Parts: sequence; structure tokens; C-alpha cells
Amino acid sequence: MMRELKSYIYRIYLNKIQKEKFESLYQKNLFLFNRLIDEKNKRISSSLDEAIFVKHFVKQFKELDHGSFISYISTYKIVNKLFDRYHENKLTPLYRNSLKYPRKIHFDVFFTNVKYSKNRISIPHLGTFKARIHRDLPINCMIHSSIIEERTKDVFFINFLVETKVEYQKMIPQNAIGFDYSVPHLFCSSENDWGDEFKVRNFNQTKINKIKRKMAKCVFNSKNYLKLKTKEEKLYNEVARKRDYMLHNLSLNCVKKFDVIGVETLDLEEMASKNHLGKGIYEDAFNKFCKYLSYKSLKYGKYFIKVPKYFPSTRMCSQCGVVHEKMELDERSFKCDCGLLINRDLNAAINIREKALSILKDEKDRQKIRRSIRCFN
Repeated sequence: MMRELKSYIYRIYLNKIQKEKFESLYQKNLFLFNRLIDEKNKRISSSLDEAIFVKHFVKQFKELDHGSFISYISTYKIVNKLFDRYHENKLTPLYRNSLKYPRKIHFDVFFTNVKYSKNRISIPHLGTFKARIHRDLPINCMIHSSIIEERTKDVFFINFLVETKVEYQKMIPQNAIGFDYSVPHLFCSSENDWGDEFKVRNFNQTKINKIKRKMAKCVFNSKNYLKLKTKEEKLYNEVARKRDYMLHNLSLNCVKKFDVIGVETLDLEEMASKNHLGKGIYEDAFNKFCKYLSYKSLKYGKYFIKVPKYFPSTRMCSQCGVVHEKMELDERSFKCDCGLLINRDLNAAINIREKALSILKDEKDRQKIRRSIRCFN
């Protein structure tokens, strides 16, 4: 039995009173977040305990609501995590702005009194509200935390982080596939399939550019400026939803069809900073595709293997195994002395597939050796 953490996101519809409650609580959490960053920079709050500090903060607002207190504690934890992450690069986190979306309120607590029916959810923080429940929560699950999020103006979602106990069984591998990331396309697979047909292009870019030109002529943070900004965010969210839908369907089909999935380990942030490829790399969301493959392969008992970062998949011949010298990006075909002439990305995808199979075989051999040692002892 394994412990699995999974998030369930539902669209919710708040009434006028609940929206006002959300707005007031968000502004207070925002003030606390920026105040904590100031005090962390001054190294004042390092000697105080988190509960004592937040109690002082609650007394300032004369508010003793249990849900608000939990949100303040979770805000303090978020600031600590941010400082630990930024401390490695010797940077400090940026202040948050109340005008930027998405706007989130975190509640880090184990919930037992969450109730939901066919089209309603009731939680102790905001009461009962309408919801679009497209899938039920697992039976006998434990809710670790919840996030109430306003993605765009008056568009709310609730995110439950749920813990369940699941038992996974690995299948006997029969077929395998390798994926090589390709910049003009989403990927190139070892089955000679290109991901160009699955790539979601930003068809709203012309509309977004028009809105940006209008925003440039408006006064910053005026009414017209904010109206145009909400339109722009809706267009961006539409593209993001289409991309997530496509990646979920594509990853699920790959996991159901193949038993072993090999992917190369890439530093996409470094790639995005070179050769003017940043926008295309971030729009592809290849890391998100790999993330979906990893947890879905675990669920269906398949094998998801990441090939080491410095494995020469591009420079190695998939027919004879000879490693060639460094290739430039404009060289799109791979030619070897053994007579092989093949597309560069297809050659890399075949090498990734074979390397993933060899890694899987080595792991199985190690497990057999361990079992034999245990039996001998």
C-alpha cells in the first residue's frame, strides 16, 4: 500500500457576501505576506515563534475567526518556504500585488467537516456555495489542505489536496517508446511520430496584441485598463486550459499503449535562455507532459524512465552505437559511416528508448541479486 497525494479542482460560484468575505480575507493575507517579507529581510521575526507572531497580527485586526487564523499560519509557512528557496540564489522574494491574478488563499489543515453533494460544497470558511463537481472525492480519503483561488475576475476555483492509500502492481513490459524534445514540434517519438499535431498554438495572440496596444494608451490601473487586463487574462487562460486538456489526453493514450516510456532529462530553463527559444519552449510545456506521464504510468503499472542528463542521445548512432562529435542545431539530419542517414530527432528518440530499456533491465538484475542474497542469508 502506497500513500498517494492528489489534487481535486472544482469550479465554484460564490454569492455577493462570500465574495466580500474572500476579498477582505485575501487583503489581510496579502498585508501579512508583505509584512513578513519586510521582517524577514530585517531578521526581526526569526526569533519569534510563528504562532506567537500571527497572534499579534490577529490582535491588530481584532479577529479571532478560526478559518482566518489558519490562513494566516499557512501564509507564514509559504513565506518561510519562499525564503528557503530564494536563499540558495541569494535573492529575496518579491512583494505581492493585489491587482494581479490568480489570487489565492491557502488553508493548511486536516479537514473532517467538508460536505459536498451533487452541485454544492460546504466548508467552514465560506459556508455553502454552488460547485461544478465533475468527479467525486475518493472514499475514506483525508483532505490535507484546500486553496480557494480567483483565477480571473469573479471566476473562483477550490483545490483539495487529498491523501489516499493505493496499491500499484507493475506489469510485464512488452513494448517501449522514447520521446525526444523537439523545438519546432512538441516531441519526436521512436515510432516516427511527431507531436506537431498535438501542439496547442496561441490562436488568441492577435487578439492579445490588440488588447496590449489599447492598454498602452490607457492610464495605469484605471477602469478601462483593468477591464482590458481581465480580457487579456481570460484569453491566456483559455489557451492554458486547451493545452492541459491536450496533454492529459496525449499522456493517457501513451500510457495505455506502451509499457515502458523513456524521456530525456533536460534543463529547459537553460535552453529557454539561449538561441531566442524562450517563448516556444514555455508554450510547449514539455515538463508538464513528462509530469503527467510519470504519475499516470505509476497508476497503470507501467514504467516511466528518465534517461541521464548527459547521455549522448543526439550524437550516438542508433544502428552501430558510435558516438560522433558535437552537432550544431542547424544540422537536422544524422549521418554515420555505417551508412545510416536519419532525422536527428528520430535518431535521438530511438537511442532514448534503448537506454530506457537497458536501465530497466539493470534495475531488474539488481533486484534479482538482492533477492538471492536474502535467500542465501
